[in-house]
Parts: sequence; structure tokens; C-alpha cells
Amino acid sequence: NWYIRADIGLGLSNTPSVSESGLVFGAADSIAPFGTSSSWFNPDFETFVTYGLGVGYYVTPRWRVDVTLDVRSQAQIRANGSYSYTQYDLPPAVAVATPTGNNVNGAMSETVTIRGAAGLFNVYYDLTDRGRFTPYVGAGIGFVINEVNRRHSTMETVTDALTGATVGTRGFAGNDVEHSVSVAAMLTAGFSYTLWTSTIFDLNYRYMYLGGSNVGIQVNGGRSLLDIGDLHEHQLRAGLRWNIW
Repeated sequence: NWYIRADIGLGLSNTPSVSESGLVFGAADSIAPFGTSSSWFNPDFETFVTYGLGVGYYVTPRWRVDVTLDVRSQAQIRANGSYSYTQYDLPPAVAVATPTGNNVNGAMSETVTIRGAAGLFNVYYDLTDRGRFTPYVGAGIGFVINEVNRRHSTMETVTDALTGATVGTRGFAGNDVEHSVSVAAMLTAGFSYTLWTSTIFDLNYRYMYLGGSNVGIQVNGGRSLLDIGDLHEHQLRAGLRWNIW
């Protein structure tokens, strides 16, 4: 009644939404401070590889259940942005905001690396119990654990507005790793083919829903939070099941 399984798959994913909050540019010397633009982020989630292991049980000739753990290849988000503004002396240093005669030109970059593992409890129904070829459908529910590594760097150059000469440079950076746990769910359809009495080949399509994650870092005197939206994945998977006792 028991089996173990091993699977490998190739998948396509949507591009999740990415937004940042808490980081402010020009807070000390601009009359109109601003935050990070969402257009600066470039997520790379489109194609990936998954690897999975599991243990299952045949409840009846047609119903079976298993518990699986899948890991996926690394995903990455890169961000690059540039900005400029007129520098001011701001109250309370002066009575009113006054231009210094300088411009501030900045360049921001970030690299976010995401590694994830999904644990699922799955239920399958075999559409036939005769012959070597067995089509089936299934569904599962569980969780995904993401390790999110975020590295941020910003460099600013202060220049004289008339001559263009460099007056000074400054910068700030942040780096942190956080783990998040979100809901995961799947729907699948496929077929199995009995190679030998104890060995079964499995080929299936699987839709996966993975909840979003976030990571915060201390940067430029405050906390910056990066939110990554939900993932909807389409996977083609192949594997083997071994009936063990």
C-alpha cells in the first residue's frame, strides 16, 4: 500500500508584482522627497526547474494520497534606477527652504535572491484501475517557505548646478536575509504507466499557487520593506513511483 516518489519538472511562472515602501530619497535636502519607483524592478521568475520527493499510500484501488516536498531553482529580482533633484537648505537649519546651487544625482541598485521549498498534502483519483496506463487527477494544499536575500546600494553625487563640478559624494546600503511562510496549493492531471510490478512512471501537468513573500532591511536610517506578489505556476513534471510494501 505504500510508495515513495521522485520527480523533476520544468515550469513557467507569471511575473509577480514587486513594490517597496519605507525608503525615501531626498529626505534631508529636497523640497519633494520621493520613494522607489516600481518600474525600477525587473523580476526574473519566468522559467525554472523543480525537484521533488514524496511518500504516499494507496487508500483504495483508485484513491491514493501522498506528502511531497519540492524545491525550485533560484529566482531573482534586480532593480536599477536613477534620479536627480535640486538640493535645498531646509528648515529648521534656515527660515525657509533655500536652493544651495547644487544638484543631487543618484543611482540605486538592488539584487533580491529567492529560494523556495513547498510542502504539500495531495489526494489523487485514478480514472481507471485496469491495465498499465492509468490517467488521474489530483489536488493538494500546503505551505511554501521562501528564503529571501536582499542587497541594496545607493550612491549619490552632488554637483554644482552652474559648472557641473563635483562637490561631494555620499551613499548608503543595506543587506539582510529573511524567511517567510505562505500558503501553497496545486491542481494536477496526468497519467501513470506501470513499467514493472513495483515501478511506475508518472507524467503530469501541475498548476501551483504560491503565496507572496517580503523582506525588510535597515537602510538610510529607516526600514525598507519589499513586497513580492503571489506566484501562479504551470509545470510539466515527470517522475517515478516505487511501491515499497
